[in-house]
Amino acid sequence: MIETLTAETVLQLMELGFAVDPVIASSPSLGACAIDAQGAAAAGMTVLASRLDVISRWGDRPLTWQWCETVATELARRAAP
Repeated sequence: MIETLTAETVLQLMELGFAVDPVIASSPSLGACAIDAQGAAAAGMTVLASRLDVISRWGDRPLTWQWCETVATELARRAAP
């Protein structure tokens, strides 16, 4: 359910400081969410992007709502079949 990938999901990814390898992943039952890579793999989720992917493409500041929306829209577009 890629349509659940929102600016809030991107914001959660960027603020997920405790995770070893934070990613945005999706599954049919959960939709898109920010989670650590190990948890995503254990749950059988598809990884859409890691925090490193996001930072290397869009940088990490300024962390505004508009920035998060831009990232979410582009990630959803890339993930669409």
